Amino acid sequence: MIIDLKEHLDKKISIITPIFMPDLELFKQAIKSMLNQTDKNWKWIIVLDGAKTVNAVDPVRNLLEDDRIDVIPCNKRKGVSRARNIGLDKVKCGFVGFLDCDNWYHVKTVQYVKRAIEESKRIEKPNTKLMFSFNQVVFAQPEHYKDTGLYVTNVREMDRELSLLDLAPMSIIDLGQIFHTCGNVRFDPAFNRLVDWDYIMSLLDNDYQHRFFPMFLSFYDDLYRDNRISAMCDFKVNRERIIKKWRKRWQEVYFKNKYLGDLI
Repeated sequence: MIIDLKEHLDKKISIITPIFMPDLELFKQAIKSMLNQTDKNWKWIIVLDGAKTVNAVDPVRNLLEDDRIDVIPCNKRKGVSRARNIGLDKVKCGFVGFLDCDNWYHVKTVQYVKRAIEESKRIEKPNTKLMFSFNQVVFAQPEHYKDTGLYVTNVREMDRELSLLDLAPMSIIDLGQIFHTCGNVRFDPAFNRLVDWDYIMSLLDNDYQHRFFPMFLSFYDDLYRDNRISAMCDFKVNRERIIKKWRKRWQEVYFKNKYLGDLI
């Protein structure tokens, strides 16, 4: 697939958000972060994953009445991966990012992403598939979203060259940290946790070039909730499934790496 970087630069930034029984206060914060973006040229695709979700977002429906926001109902729950794929199918070109309904962006995120794209346009080959990553602030208390300047409890940094192997041992990355050239990569519906790992590894395995920018542009709420995927789905089980899926590829790329034995 040949990608013209200039063509993608001229298009909107598209954001995809799957929703199933959201925390409304946090979702309001996500909506606020989008509506207050300093760069107004964006598209937000919200996929309502299941009939219950439609009712759940009714209290904030008025906040979503914006021409740049597409709300796609999906009466039968399909899961977070299929929901994101529905969103991806709506994005024909440009750059795409992912915002969970309980996380939010810095108000200058779209502006800085476009600046990064513009900078890359001057130095990258026209057919380069790009994945941009940024740092993320992690919060762990319900009051944090009211004042994002005071309660930093952790950060996710991507200040190195990523590889398939880097992603395997630990969760160092969240989908909210990345934007990438629209393409043919899709989420694997077989995974209900560690979806971030699998998708980003798929991008890298499809020759996407990682470019890191040392800015904090996304905010991640790490408060425990019973309906969160991290609470409902076992980490170790899904990690083993990830390793099983990618073991052969890791062996091909990193056969001589001394750390490979710890993973497989």
